[in-house]
Amino acid sequence: MPKYTIFVAYINTMKRINKILAILAFLLISLPAFSQWRVGVNVAYENTGAIWKYDGKDQGVKNISGFSIGPTVAYEAVEDYFDIHTGVSFAMSGFALQDNSIFGNNHLMSYEELITFYYLQVPVYAVGKLPVRDVNLLLEVGPILSAGVGSRSERTYRVDDAEYTEESKENLFKEAMHPFNCLIHFGLGVEYMGARITAGYNLGVFNVMRDEAKRSDLKTDGFFVSIGYVFDFD
Repeated sequence: MPKYTIFVAYINTMKRINKILAILAFLLISLPAFSQWRVGVNVAYENTGAIWKYDGKDQGVKNISGFSIGPTVAYEAVEDYFDIHTGVSFAMSGFALQDNSIFGNNHLMSYEELITFYYLQVPVYAVGKLPVRDVNLLLEVGPILSAGVGSRSERTYRVDDAEYTEESKENLFKEAMHPFNCLIHFGLGVEYMGARITAGYNLGVFNVMRDEAKRSDLKTDGFFVSIGYVFDFD
């Protein structure tokens, strides 16, 4: 084999080794930073509703059951005392409207409309932690930014013992409602060996009404209970 060919092969081999060494060095340098990040999963039951005012008058709104589920990411900003949590979740929320009336010879008629929203959500929580033996007490505060991906409306009419139900296929986010929503999350909880349980309240701060927005102010809200687990790769 010519000496030139051997030299070129040697140079190429050294280049590959240097690349490998550079990658290993980068990983070793980055390990402390990566160790501050943890991933997990969270599932929440939500008793969702809304605060609705039309021309300044409160409208009767009933809460319904909802949920959220998705992966989470936790960054340990201050060891043992302060985290930042984010992630992406799929959520179902909404509310119900009800009305009752009497007509004719004491006939009772009732009307209920069930409105359901489907969102992709990005929460960003500041999480304070208070270590108590093997348990961390948690305080969570932060916004939940939501993008509407679908909606559902179901109306039920009842007259005495008769009942009629109709479902609307109209996407409320196209005209009546804003697809964007923002909630402020307040939660208290405990964490033990990565397992977490929290409870609290999500306060709506954005008027989701697009139709007649000057007269109608609708902010979604709700109580929640969530369970989750955050993996620790240390």
